[in-house]
Amino acid sequence: MLSPSLADVVRQNAANPYTWDPRVKRYRDRAGGRFVSEKAIIALTEGRIERAKDELKELGSRLASGRINLDTFQVEMANQLKTLHLQQYILGRGGLKNMGDADYLTVARRLKDEYSYLRKFAKDLRSGSQSEAQLYHRIELYAAHSRVSYLEAQQAVEKDAGSRFMRRLLGNCNPHCQDCLRYASQGWQPLGSLPLPGLKCQCGANCCCQVKYKANEE
Repeated sequence: MLSPSLADVVRQNAANPYTWDPRVKRYRDRAGGRFVSEKAIIALTEGRIERAKDELKELGSRLASGRINLDTFQVEMANQLKTLHLQQYILGRGGLKNMGDADYLTVARRLKDEYSYLRKFAKDLRSGSQSEAQLYHRIELYAAHSRVSYLEAQQAVEKDAGSRFMRRLLGNCNPHCQDCLRYASQGWQPLGSLPLPGLKCQCGANCCCQVKYKANEE
């Protein structure tokens, strides 16, 4: 029997208007077969993040108003994060049918980290050290950090397709942290040797950098 989170993902996948073409590692429109632009797929990931921010902020509002207690908040937020990271990873992987055991393990590892951060968040809330504004700000960061799961899935796709090198590119946001500037300055590196945007940088969940991949060093 599917967990509630995975059941939500299955329903979303069934309603997805796109189909994955593994030969070119891109989505096609189900209706006309046309390639879907990278911009459109990014818009899907960002749209899901924005919806998650609203959903999690509503959860935070219920906590702030006393309609739920901290334990309930922590459990419900963990469940929503599980669904969100699964959705983002599956979108980056090319759909539910492309998920294997290694992919679910990657998501599980990501969620282990997220749950650790959530426990620290709950501890801070319990101590009373967080204002309501800080509550909502941190909730938004949790939603934004789900981009990492999408990027991890993209890297898995590239590795399967034979890519051996990766490069970090600076995004459109400004200013960039020193970590991201350093990663971008390194140029092409062996796949997996550079952290993905949002990891091991001062920007954290707000990181807007990108990653490019290629098969050969030339």
